[in-house]
Amino acid sequence: MTSYFLIENFTNNGALGISYQVFEEIAKICVSEVEGATLSSNEGLFKLNRPVLCNIQSDGIEITVNVKIDTGLNVNDVCLKVQEKVQDSIYDMTEIKPKKINIKVTGVK
Repeated sequence: MTSYFLIENFTNNGALGISYQVFEEIAKICVSEVEGATLSSNEGLFKLNRPVLCNIQSDGIEITVNVKIDTGLNVNDVCLKVQEKVQDSIYDMTEIKPKKINIKVTGVK
């Protein structure tokens, strides 16, 4: 896994590299803007389960978001809203379309 998504020929002067942390932060903000979804907290002894993971590959980026859904809401609808919000926001801010956005529901609250 690389730590930057590299865009060749961005300008005549060189390439542009965007850190995986940028994509993770955008996704975190998006989840907070979707009603009925919250990020899963870092639970566990060593806090190895991050709420958002970004995997940068040569053919694109793959984002995994761990969320909790509010009780009484349709899980599929909320997850679809999160996926759409993350995809639209990343494209609007970076002009990069994610290859895959995985939503993992870790619980209800």
